Amino acid sequence: MKKDLVSVLMVNYNHADTIEKSIRSVLEQTYSKLQLIIVDDGSTDNSVEIINSIDDPRIELYEEKENKQICAVTNIGMKKVRGEYFARIDSDDLWEKNKLEIQVEYLKNHSEQKICFTHAAIINEKDQIIDSELEKLYAVNYESQEEWLETFFFIGNCLPMTSVLMTTKLMLEIGEFNIAYRQLHDFDYWVRVAKKCPMAVISKKLVRMRRYDNEINNSNTSEENMTRTYNE
Repeated sequence: MKKDLVSVLMVNYNHADTIEKSIRSVLEQTYSKLQLIIVDDGSTDNSVEIINSIDDPRIELYEEKENKQICAVTNIGMKKVRGEYFARIDSDDLWEKNKLEIQVEYLKNHSEQKICFTHAAIINEKDQIIDSELEKLYAVNYESQEEWLETFFFIGNCLPMTSVLMTTKLMLEIGEFNIAYRQLHDFDYWVRVAKKCPMAVISKKLVRMRRYDNEINNSNTSEENMTRTYNE
């Protein structure tokens, strides 16, 4: 049976310490027909050298010379998608080996669905699974678009970007990420998806999301980022 191509997008900024593990978690998937698009957002560490050291024809690296922020580089990467399906992974997160295989099979068997997510485990800097309220937040599933929207607006974002698989057709229908957002870019995107079609969640922890004791990325809890989050 002919397999459809899955395009996986990874954006990176200064994650030399984790990016190789993230890349290999994609390349070692049991579903192997994939295109791995990596957009480096002007990293000042040796991320690019690490990416270039991995010899696999499925990797496509695009380098930005200056930092443009996550939504801009995500939009650049989305223009490179060639597959029938589209997935996202952050350059410090990990996938279980059968993640894509399970999701592709699910979407093929549920033709009414155009997008699906999975539950997530939370890991620390040492790759150890930790107890986190985030894991409980992501362990949800609703049937109706109304329930999703109600949850988004009264509780918050409960869908991990790194777990998504959607049809490329839906990706094109939803359009680009809004570059005005930096903290809540995925929240805005999921709201737009929920307004358009149902969303499904596979109740298995097929991704491992990394959180740090002292966050240095856009998810941190500095006063500046907290203010920006509330404004967005």
